[in-house]
Amino acid sequence: MDFFATLFLLALGIAVYFLPLFIACFRKHPSALAISALNFLAGWTFIGWLVAFIWALTNTPALSALQSGRTHDLYKLAELREKGALTEDEFQREKSKLLS
Repeated sequence: MDFFATLFLLALGIAVYFLPLFIACFRKHPSALAISALNFLAGWTFIGWLVAFIWALTNTPALSALQSGRTHDLYKLAELREKGALTEDEFQREKSKLLS
C-alpha cells in the first residue's frame, strides 16, 4: 500500500473509533463528556464502543426539548422566574410539563 492509502485508512479508522463522541457533541447530548470518556477509555473493546454509540443516540427529556423546539418555552419560563413572575415551585412544575 502506498503512503496516502495508509494515511486515509488510518484517518478513517480514527473517525469511526470516535464516532460516538462526534455524534454526542453534534447532538449537544447532556452526557457528552461521559460518552467521550467511555469512548476513549473502553472504545477499543467493541462492547465499550457499542455502549458509547447507543448512549450518544439516545434521547433524554432535555435533548428532546431542544430538538422539538421547546427551548424557547423553557427560556421564557426561566425569564419569568428571574423577573419574579413565577415562584421556583411554579417554574419546576411548568418545566416538568414541558419536558414530559
